[in-house]
Amino acid sequence: MLTGAHGAHGGEVADEVRRAGDQLDIPVGQTLKRQAAGAGGDQAMSQAANRRLLRLPEVKERVGLSRTAIYRLIAEGQFPRQDCIGPRTVAWCQEDLEAWIEQRIQAAMGEPAERR
Repeated sequence: MLTGAHGAHGGEVADEVRRAGDQLDIPVGQTLKRQAAGAGGDQAMSQAANRRLLRLPEVKERVGLSRTAIYRLIAEGQFPRQDCIGPRTVAWCQEDLEAWIEQRIQAAMGEPAERR
């Protein structure tokens, strides 16, 4: 018997989908489009298959910033923007974050960062 908009087990299914999204490591949405725009056909698909999308907890751990600081830097144009991968789910491209981290390291060392 169905109840509400999602049925009797809709909440459980939504939670399971959300948890699966936290483990997501395949390219989707804008990340795949961004990769395809930068290289030709098969090569772009091959490179895209090796890329990962990172959810906020992993982003925070990698860059050492709080959620608030990350979103403030995004608003200021100083941090990679997240990609929407679902109705209420976002993720960051690992490659974009690695480039941002490298730029920060180079800036701290007083050397110009290499553009990718």
